[in-house]
Amino acid sequence: MAIRNAAVATWPAIQVVGCRFHLTQASWYRQIQACGLQTLYQDKESEEGKWMKLVFGMPFLASNDVASCFILDMLPSMPVNSRVFDFAEYLLEYYIFDTSTFPPSQWAFPGTDSARTTNACKSFHSSFSKNFYCDNPNIFLFLDAIKDSQITSQATINSFNSSKTIRRGRKQKKNKTHLENCLEKYNNCEISAYDLVQRVQFHYGHQEQ
Repeated sequence: MAIRNAAVATWPAIQVVGCRFHLTQASWYRQIQACGLQTLYQDKESEEGKWMKLVFGMPFLASNDVASCFILDMLPSMPVNSRVFDFAEYLLEYYIFDTSTFPPSQWAFPGTDSARTTNACKSFHSSFSKNFYCDNPNIFLFLDAIKDSQITSQATINSFNSSKTIRRGRKQKKNKTHLENCLEKYNNCEISAYDLVQRVQFHYGHQEQ
């Protein structure tokens, strides 16, 4: 939140876009746990679990379809359970509307782009910081570390450029193809927003489901 606010304050015209994986795992699934719904979520036969899994399909919607899909299609089918109601209230307060803390424009997009994450930055920072043992290192040591990091990065880039395409597992290919087909139908108005949510809900659902 602090990073987002700082970025917007510095560059007012930027569009803040979130990471689907971290949204669903670090925010939504943790809230499911906080509401005491983890067991029901993992129960494939429970109505509560089936409904909560639908939520994980929403990041693939167009941002202007999120509110109508959630309110008109998903809420009417929500099981009668006070804890599920609490989870729905949480989503309504923080994610569903344009006026929410995290509006759909920041996390919903009908595409397969998976590069929307800060993992690379975090990985670099974690590795780079190991070169120093104090908060204010000597400038020459800092520059040497920068040069070493650049050499390592260039070597990594070269290895990717010269290597063969990384093979994906059969299941991963199948899931990607399924997602692309569903999104194509949705973008061409062949299926509704709710149909899309139902078809792609497992793509970012928690692995224990």
